[in-house]
Amino acid sequence: MPRSAQPKYPELDKAISTELIPLNIIRTETVFSRLPIHQLSKRERVDINISRKDAKGHVELLWKVSPNVEHGDPRLLAYKIDKLIIDRKIDQLGKPIPKVIRLGSLREICRELEVNEGKAVRDVKNALHQNAGAYIKAKLTYKSINGEHRYFERGFTRYSIVFTGETLEKGEKTDSVYVALHDPYWQVLNDAPHRPLDYDYFKSLKPSAQRWYEIASYKIYAAIEHVHDHAKLLYSEYCTLSAQKRRMTYNDFKRHMYKVHKPHIDSKYIENVSYQRTIDEDGNLDLIMYYVPGERANAQYRKFNEKRKSTYHSISESQSLKLELALRKTQ
Repeated sequence: MPRSAQPKYPELDKAISTELIPLNIIRTETVFSRLPIHQLSKRERVDINISRKDAKGHVELLWKVSPNVEHGDPRLLAYKIDKLIIDRKIDQLGKPIPKVIRLGSLREICRELEVNEGKAVRDVKNALHQNAGAYIKAKLTYKSINGEHRYFERGFTRYSIVFTGETLEKGEKTDSVYVALHDPYWQVLNDAPHRPLDYDYFKSLKPSAQRWYEIASYKIYAAIEHVHDHAKLLYSEYCTLSAQKRRMTYNDFKRHMYKVHKPHIDSKYIENVSYQRTIDEDGNLDLIMYYVPGERANAQYRKFNEKRKSTYHSISESQSLKLELALRKTQ
């Protein structure tokens, strides 16, 4: 169980140092971003194949990602391009999102990612091909901006890449790299609710810690919203959502998550973390991870909440819980 601690909740008169307050907010859609696409390890590979059946044996949640044979799995660099370049452009453009989006030249993308040019240009180009070539087979339901339930069942790739000097649909030559969003992906991006993340904080993290922030922030935000003293996340659920190899002993688990948690503790996003052992349906060790929100999480919550009504649609608690339960049943 979590250690006893006095939780810190947002108060209007609480003094928080300015470096903890997010000034650069990015809003990300709440459907596909919950589910994994990228391999966040340099060497290990986890099969991304999530399936859940209802009581009658019918598949109600399916998410399977198959890499492009020539370019391979989308990995760390491909993840950073998706999150730091493409998602940011989509957020800046607002809705309705255009189908063709300018990213900039390959060298401009390298500078934005803060990687050295030269060999990195070739790596960025290959990572773009990895993202564009990842084939997704999906079956799920989600709630739209208007509160309507949508059913989605498709096999699709998210977008194609248009490089400098190629010709767009209207005949003009490109002056940089563009992404052309494919219809199924484009429709969900326009239709799904969006939620905020602190872009500058996200950018400061390594990919595994970035993915933890994407996953855990749902729960930490809800814990603050509902005045709970902690948020909790099942280790097996984290591994499923982040496409991380699950460690099956307690010592290996602690080594695995120490590196993920440390930057969030150091930055005061979480005050502390504690663990409770449990077992899954197959009798394997699993861990419930308890997080006490820290000063940064509370500062983000307050800043996000100031603009929630006017600038973004927050994900409903019922939708989040429904997807969470579906994912847990895949363990």
